[in-house]
Amino acid sequence: MKKRKVITTTIVMLMALAATLSPKHVVVVNAAQTTENVSELTGIEHTEDNKFSIKDTTAQMNDVFNHISVNNENKSKLRESGHTTPDTAIYLDSSYLSKLITDSASDTENWYYFNMSSKNKISVILEQPSDGDYDIYLYQYKEDGTLSLISYSIYGGSSMENLSAVGEAGYYFLRVVPVKAAANENVTYRFMIAPIATYDSCEPDDIPDFATEYTDYINTNNTIDNGYDEDWSKLTVSSDGTYLVSLSNIPAESTYNIYIYDASFNGLGNMSCSANKSGSISLGTGSYYICVASEKGFNAAASYNLKVLKRKDSNSNIIYTKTGQFVEMTHGTLYVNGNAVNMNWKYHYTANYRRIQDVETNAKTSFYPGYLKNGTYNGPQSVSSKDCIQVLMNNFKYTYFCSLGYDFRYLTFGDNDYAIFYVDAVTGKVIDTNINYYFVELNMPQKFTEFK
Repeated sequence: MKKRKVITTTIVMLMALAATLSPKHVVVVNAAQTTENVSELTGIEHTEDNKFSIKDTTAQMNDVFNHISVNNENKSKLRESGHTTPDTAIYLDSSYLSKLITDSASDTENWYYFNMSSKNKISVILEQPSDGDYDIYLYQYKEDGTLSLISYSIYGGSSMENLSAVGEAGYYFLRVVPVKAAANENVTYRFMIAPIATYDSCEPDDIPDFATEYTDYINTNNTIDNGYDEDWSKLTVSSDGTYLVSLSNIPAESTYNIYIYDASFNGLGNMSCSANKSGSISLGTGSYYICVASEKGFNAAASYNLKVLKRKDSNSNIIYTKTGQFVEMTHGTLYVNGNAVNMNWKYHYTANYRRIQDVETNAKTSFYPGYLKNGTYNGPQSVSSKDCIQVLMNNFKYTYFCSLGYDFRYLTFGDNDYAIFYVDAVTGKVIDTNINYYFVELNMPQKFTEFK
């Protein structure tokens, strides 16, 4: 397995261009199969040199980026020698962008530069020569004449290199570095630089180092914006258990794949999804990486939904709501997405009615075991929720005002006195209760429709 290194070097450009390159800690990717305790998730595919390979590069190289045609032979091949430093870099004008370019795979690094006329996501792919291994680095040219490293791709062996960055208008430099030079001087590599106008808010997340980080669960809507876009997430879980993994809202005529790795990038499983699909996997405490990539097709304007949520036994007090919130009820605390809900509820109504209703919990407050429902709610004073939790609670005090002055009454609920509360599953806040004064005294309607 090839070890990746932290690179520190100095480059010099014309006009006193200089920069010190110190990329963050790079990853070593190891995709050894580990499929034990995996249900409905197949083993990771990996190459002979034990590096993970998400897709076959040759089969899709001419079908990527909306089927953009390869440039003509005169423009698609770069045979010029001497572009081995930033000051001798070959300029790629707009006619080269989003086109496949072929260049000699030598034993020295090659440099190219190009201009972005507006803010875009910049995607770069490189297809390895048959007997070599080349890494790619992307730099932004700064006003002070320096180059700033903004992205890189350093996969091993025959794996395709793939990087992305979201960049403002300006000049950018691409550096192709031979880690293992091709033995035959006539061997070539192919690469493409493509500006992507439509992309999701998590970009650039095309490599694990730039993964979007989550704690205990994932519920995210993202897009695949080109055939080689990879959406990486890093999930840190605080408890062992079986986790639900689902991918939904796949664009028509497309197939997206989920890949799951542990913190050392050992492959744990994958799942191919051409329609809504879910599986389960056993995860211990620690960090994991999840990658979503296209096997076939994509739609940059259509968001898919990825969920990774802890699953418990059917007798446990836990549900997943319609919008994917993770709700768990213990004896004394209600959690929504891992955050404890504050059941001390206070509501101010309009001056035409009693002004305040208030709920105060105490150390003995608890929830009725096993009672947890999810649905939509509509109640007095236009209180509503499209994704609501219904739960029973005891041992609390309920107070309401009887007039516009300070005359008030209170009810104390003990060990065996339960009332229904409604909690918005998105915000995790109490929004109403069935002891609401307007529901009880004024017959203003409450309606809860449970999701089936």
